[in-house]
Amino acid sequence: MEDLKAIKILTRTLSAKKAEDIVVLDVRGKSSITDFFVIATGNSYVHVNALLNYVKQDMQDAGIPLLHREGTAKDSHWAVIDFGFVILHVFTDDLRTEYNIESIWGDAKKIEF
Repeated sequence: MEDLKAIKILTRTLSAKKAEDIVVLDVRGKSSITDFFVIATGNSYVHVNALLNYVKQDMQDAGIPLLHREGTAKDSHWAVIDFGFVILHVFTDDLRTEYNIESIWGDAKKIEF
């Protein structure tokens, strides 16, 4: 499946499940670990975990296997799932503001969906 089509599935799922402030960054040529970062905010650690579970299921249903999951939002209020070509970060609002990872990739192109 084309990467951007898969990212569209991912962002639609996040949006449908009420994730906030969804950002897609194109880091091709800037990162050695992935081509895209998707960053989103959940309103609680329970919401963060639910978002990751819904995304994981919808991506697997589309034939895109999860490679790795790191963190539990209950412990850290931040969790990450890796599909290889795209890595999804989901934070609670306070931690997203604190880490501000979008600024680390400030020169990356934002993709609108």
